[in-house]
Amino acid sequence: MAAESGQAADALKNAEKRLADMAVLIKNVSTYQKTKPVYDAYRKARNREKYRAGQEQAIILHEAAARSLKAAGIAKLPNLAALQSEYEALQAQNPVHTSSAA
Repeated sequence: MAAESGQAADALKNAEKRLADMAVLIKNVSTYQKTKPVYDAYRKARNREKYRAGQEQAIILHEAAARSLKAAGIAKLPNLAALQSEYEALQAQNPVHTSSAA
């Protein structure tokens, strides 16, 4: 019985870690996609300093998201809708995140 309890605790910890990792990944992918048009325009701008001054927040967010994705070893962006669906499915399976948890 103690072994089963330990396995359940490990499974719960793994699910919690996966949910946390996925939340960060979803945030980074979303930020990257939302700020990419501004960053692309910045790269093409004739006067980059002036463009950056006007769009600095979006450019910084894009660069930070790109660094995080690269550090995570992600070369091709995953499908955001698929990630969100998987995240919701994991939440539904995890008793800590369900409303029926006692």
